[in-house]
Amino acid sequence: MTFRSIFSLACCAAALLSPASAAPRPGDAKLRDDLDVAYNTWRLHLLRGNYDGWRATTSAYRQVKVRNLAVSEKRPFPASLFRQPMAPPALAPLMYVGSVVNGPTAAATYYGKVDLGLGQEPTDSNALVLLFTHENGKWKYDQARFFNLTRLPAVKERLKRGDASVLMEQDGFQPLGKIPAVPPVCPPPKYIAKILVDCPGRTVQANVNNISLHEFDNTRLAEVISGGLRDGTNSLTLNFSDSPNGKKAPYSWKCTSCRKSRATCPPGLFPTSSPPRRTPKAALC
Repeated sequence: MTFRSIFSLACCAAALLSPASAAPRPGDAKLRDDLDVAYNTWRLHLLRGNYDGWRATTSAYRQVKVRNLAVSEKRPFPASLFRQPMAPPALAPLMYVGSVVNGPTAAATYYGKVDLGLGQEPTDSNALVLLFTHENGKWKYDQARFFNLTRLPAVKERLKRGDASVLMEQDGFQPLGKIPAVPPVCPPPKYIAKILVDCPGRTVQANVNNISLHEFDNTRLAEVISGGLRDGTNSLTLNFSDSPNGKKAPYSWKCTSCRKSRATCPPGLFPTSSPPRRTPKAALC
């Protein structure tokens, strides 16, 4: 599998206030140690190809998401877990800024030259945010965000100074606040498939075959369908609501299917609408 499943790359966006229940804890030495140990142990298991160790240190939600993605792309699992173009970065060269805790979730932010193992030295300092969930009395690693701060010089300067207050003011530095429900374990697909949603100013929840659950908020994004598509009838349910982010504009959706590999994906299994006359609740193909 590619590292995107467990290490999502993102760019910082507009500043948003986080929920009042979240709290930055830059000086909490025990919390920092606990999160550092959780990540470094997870990282060591991944680099050594230790599947049992990876499972023991990865959140329950992320375990199924990673497994489902590999199976849905017809890649061997867990073997593909350890064949990745990027490596989980080491924390030692980075400066710890602080952590934000919200319920059973936490986000730890580091600043510096983040080395993703792509064969070249990083030339600029940016932000790395590690996300964790607290399960069975332990912090477990969930995923990470990499923030390119080129267009946010003020945020970059504050992180460089170790100003942890920015973690509450800038979108992306806070944890989720709740542990996501573990998705269903999907079957191997007949056809590899993706769902593409373009929903400016809207939140779209999609359910494909009652197996693959997706949520899109004010974005244009494609995601792999867990379990892919099958011969005969496939169900698609879409629920729309207004998003507090962005300005409303025409929206659309589409699914594409790949019969043999990810490289050959003909479009058009589902209709595209921009916008429909009324909000669709379900569709069949």
